[in-house]
Amino acid sequence: MEIEPKVTTHKIAVEALPRLQVLITEHNRKISKLNRRHGAELPPTSYSRINTVTDTVILRSGERREVVRAIITVSGARPILAGWEIVGSLTLTDEGYLLSAARGAHAIKLEAFKSRGGECDHCKTRRRRSTTYVLEGWGGLKIVGSTCITDFTGHSSPAALVALADADVQLDAELAGLEDDENVFGGGGAMLGGQRAVSLGRFLGFVRVQIRENGWVSRGEARDTGRPSTADLAWDAVQTMADLDRIAESDVPERDGQTGELNTEFRRAMEAAKPTADEAALGLSDVEEVTEVMSFKPESQLSDYEQNLLVVVRQGFVFGRNIGLAASVCRYVDRIREDRRRAEAEARRRERNEHFSTVGRRDVFRLTVVFTKRLEGGEWGPTHLHVMRDEQGRVAKWFSSTDPLEAGATYDLKATVKKHDEYQYRKETVLTRCVVVSKISDGPGSEVR
Repeated sequence: MEIEPKVTTHKIAVEALPRLQVLITEHNRKISKLNRRHGAELPPTSYSRINTVTDTVILRSGERREVVRAIITVSGARPILAGWEIVGSLTLTDEGYLLSAARGAHAIKLEAFKSRGGECDHCKTRRRRSTTYVLEGWGGLKIVGSTCITDFTGHSSPAALVALADADVQLDAELAGLEDDENVFGGGGAMLGGQRAVSLGRFLGFVRVQIRENGWVSRGEARDTGRPSTADLAWDAVQTMADLDRIAESDVPERDGQTGELNTEFRRAMEAAKPTADEAALGLSDVEEVTEVMSFKPESQLSDYEQNLLVVVRQGFVFGRNIGLAASVCRYVDRIREDRRRAEAEARRRERNEHFSTVGRRDVFRLTVVFTKRLEGGEWGPTHLHVMRDEQGRVAKWFSSTDPLEAGATYDLKATVKKHDEYQYRKETVLTRCVVVSKISDGPGSEVR
């Protein structure tokens, strides 16, 4: 895989620069994971502030505002496989294919391919494909199905390029949102495929509110019972909240002819539908959870539902057509967490309350991962706590700054015994410098690879 530089220029309000820094950090975390998982050498993305300009804009609310914008360049990687680069993707939705351009690609030039979703210039077949990619190279623009990219490019492992292209689509939509005055100053969402879109993590916070208040109602159940679905209630709430954020704080009737008093009452009702800090954090955590769980499975082992869910997670946005599938992320993750809690309870029941090995000894230990937990903060960023059990039921702990091992899987780990510890009257052997020697078995529901 050949790496070439990719540089794009953007005008972003200075108020949005902190959000830009967060986006770049999140994007680089994805790149770091890709490098570790695929043995790639993709460089991190960075941005530079070139100049500052001042513009006068009029928002939809009628507010006139002086906007100070920073002209920035965003630098990253353009990996090329046999002369081909993924410049866009076509994602299947209930109403057809949604075209998304990767950062730096010309969306107008790709527009002609929007009607060709499901086709493939390599295998010459047309069928219902969840994702189709637009490639650009010496032969011009080609549309290729995700399963044909390996054969078309001749590269044995294009997975890193495909994943980077998906991440670039999401970053491009986020950058477009930062360049949108209504989004920055009026509370709107980024534009994706010509539609107003909401980031997946934010949307799931509103889904969590509806689950708390009304329980889970799928769109299928809603059709059968006449009850509103959780997805539709959450979508209405998040869109209305964006509208309310654009309304100036006054008694002037500004929403569908309502009086100021009714507007105030409506605002109070919508504030009640706003996620708490814990629910907003849980929505973001749901995205991380499903991403990490699916990262351990090759796409060939994912069910049709999981493959479609992965497309939504990779896209990173909810845009009206995919809200039912997006909302189901919460239910999918809840089942994973419940299975994990049961496994933890069973593991505790089978534990032997004693240490193993001797402090300072480095050896190979066969251990099953009971569960992992992401711990935020620290000088070097987030770490992962691994709680493991050996064949005799004795507990081991390992704190890792790398990607977590698979929960439920059994490994031969070469490790050093750091100390013998005790937590809540339970004896634990704390390990350090763990290296996977071999993977003995996968977690529940997957095959040994």
